[in-house]
Amino acid sequence: MATASGIGRPAYWRRQIEAQGRSGLSRAAFCAQQGLRPGTLSFWKWKLAREAGPTARAGATMRRRIPPPAFVPVQVVERTAKHGRPTVPNAVELELRLGAGRELRLRGRVDPGWLVQLLRGLEGPAC
Repeated sequence: MATASGIGRPAYWRRQIEAQGRSGLSRAAFCAQQGLRPGTLSFWKWKLAREAGPTARAGATMRRRIPPPAFVPVQVVERTAKHGRPTVPNAVELELRLGAGRELRLRGRVDPGWLVQLLRGLEGPAC
């Protein structure tokens, strides 16, 4: 069966799955944007991966891996008011710009280990 564009259904859905991966959008957001049903896209992703076999699935997973976030050195500077006193004692404000135009703002003391776990969860490979 051919779609309106003249290509077969598997080829059409393969293109949609690849486009969703490149878009950086969640499956739901991509489907809403394209007028597709998320369940249908999920079904075709499963079906095409199953037909491709385990070797092809492993290769596809390797190609889609998101590189780890690139960190840059930062310098922490304490803001001071008149007379050299901190504006807010012991206050910390941290703003990070993440991928896909997302921002993370934190205020107060932040445990470095917790922050690392949070960033890995936010910027790590999608589930």
